[in-house]
Amino acid sequence: MAATLLSLALVGAFPANAAGTEVVKDGSFESTAAADDNPNWSEGWVVNAAICDSTCTGMAGRAGARTGTNWAWFGGFPSPEVQFVAQEVTISRGPATLTFYLWLGGGSGNGVDAFRVFMDGEKVFEVFEDATGYESYKLVTIDVSKYVSDRPHDLSFEFEGFGGRTDFSLDDISLTTGSVATEAKSVTLSGRKSVQKGKKVRLTARVAPCTGHEGDAVELLRNGKLITIANSDATCTAVFKVKVKRTARYHAVSPQQDEDHLTGSSKKIKVRARSPRR
Repeated sequence: MAATLLSLALVGAFPANAAGTEVVKDGSFESTAAADDNPNWSEGWVVNAAICDSTCTGMAGRAGARTGTNWAWFGGFPSPEVQFVAQEVTISRGPATLTFYLWLGGGSGNGVDAFRVFMDGEKVFEVFEDATGYESYKLVTIDVSKYVSDRPHDLSFEFEGFGGRTDFSLDDISLTTGSVATEAKSVTLSGRKSVQKGKKVRLTARVAPCTGHEGDAVELLRNGKLITIANSDATCTAVFKVKVKRTARYHAVSPQQDEDHLTGSSKKIKVRARSPRR
């Protein structure tokens, strides 16, 4: 089964803040040398505790830390198991993003052993033991802005195994709040400035920075009114062919489509409609 990510949409208007605030304590489980003494995480288990250190054995290349020496190891034993690590977090401002690294070192083959993430008991992520794409540590990103409030929230990472050995490793957990877009995208619009009335003019809009914004939507406006939308190509370029009926001013807008860049807008260019020669 494939991993399921229950992404939660941004809500409301968030106050500006140039850098996000980390609200998870000891997301890499390194605050104490002995894993079972970690004061920042609560744990529960049937057979084995999840938080591990360098004294853990039986990994056999199927589990281990991503950074440092400590991590959370779920499963790893060929019998039914339920484990969790949890922490109370306060998400006082948004947007809020939860990230963590997950490695599926091996599956039992039963198709039902599962790793899940919960916020206040609501499932926000789920992956089963037969998932692909987690053969090494993989970054998982979840929007948790829905939970912005002044009260504490329970963040929990849980494993449920039904027999047979499955190995999930969890490390480098982060939950940042208050980070908003701080850089505007740049849009440049170019094209001929004079076209015979009734003919089409070719206008080209380029979005920068390009990396990560290939395929971004670009809107073309004429005299301030939206007339068409096109997706940029691999070079972050969108091409428009517009019939010119009268002289008008055009500009292009690339709306905000991620948390890194604000909406970008080009300068207006004037395209004059020439009368046909007689």
